[in-house]
Amino acid sequence: SSIVNIIVCILISLIILYGINRQIEVACRCQYYVVNKSSEQRHEIEKERERADWLLRNILPEHVIEPLRKLGGSYSRNHPCVAVLFASLVNFHVMYEEQYEGGKSYVSILNEFYRDIEELFLDPRLSNIEKIKTIGATFMAASGLQTESNNQNSLECVCDLIEFALAFQQTMHRFNEALLNFAFELRMGLNFGPVTAGVIGTTKLFFDIWGDTVNVASRMDSTGQKGEIQVPEHVAFALKDKYIFERRGEIDVKGKSRMTTYFLKGKLNV
Repeated sequence: SSIVNIIVCILISLIILYGINRQIEVACRCQYYVVNKSSEQRHEIEKERERADWLLRNILPEHVIEPLRKLGGSYSRNHPCVAVLFASLVNFHVMYEEQYEGGKSYVSILNEFYRDIEELFLDPRLSNIEKIKTIGATFMAASGLQTESNNQNSLECVCDLIEFALAFQQTMHRFNEALLNFAFELRMGLNFGPVTAGVIGTTKLFFDIWGDTVNVASRMDSTGQKGEIQVPEHVAFALKDKYIFERRGEIDVKGKSRMTTYFLKGKLNV
C-alpha cells in the first residue's frame, strides 16, 4: 500500500513537473515570438520611416525639413540674397504632339533631359543649387536658400548658379547629340536679390519662392533669346570682374517698363 502511494505520488509529481515544464516552454516560445515579432515590426517601422524621409527629401530641400518638423508643418523665410534661374526649351512645342501616344513619348524625352540636368546636383561644386520646380519645358532653380546669413553683399550664390547655368547649356548640347533629326534650343534668364521662401500645403507639401527677384528672373527668360543667358544690368555690373557680359540694350519688360539687359557670354580669364 505504501509503495503504491509512493508510486502514485511520484507519477503525480512527474505529471506536475511535465505540466510546469510545458508551461515554461510555451511561455518561452511566446516570449521569443513576441520579441522576434516586435523586432520585425521595429524593422518595418524603420524601413517605412526611411521611405518617408526619402520621399520628403525628394519633395522638399534638405535645409527645410528639420525646421518644418520643429514648427509643426509651417515654414517661411526671408532671404536677402538669392540667385534665381529660369531655363526654357523654347522649341519643345515643335517636337511635342498633342496626341495621347505621341504625347507620352515626347514627355518621356523631356523627363530624360531633366534627369540629366538633375545629375548636375551630384557635383559638389553645385551642391548649393536647389531645383524649385519645372513648369512644362521650363526648369526653375535657385541658389542661396540654404544659408541663414543676412549678408546682402555675398555674390557666391550668384556665381554658383551661373556655373550651373553654364553646365546646363553643356548638358543640353550633349543631349542634342543623341537626338535624331532634332535639337533643343535653350533660353535662360537669371537674376539675384531678396526673396521669400516657404512651404505651402498641409498634406501635399510644396516648396516655392516669391518676390520681385523671381519675377524679373522669369522676365529675363521670357524676353531673352535662344542660346543666351539674359541678366538685368545690376547682375552684369556686380559680376563684371568674373564673367564676360555683352550689352543687349533696353527692352520692354512686363511690369518694369524698359530695362537694360545683358547676355552672359562666359567666364572671364583672369
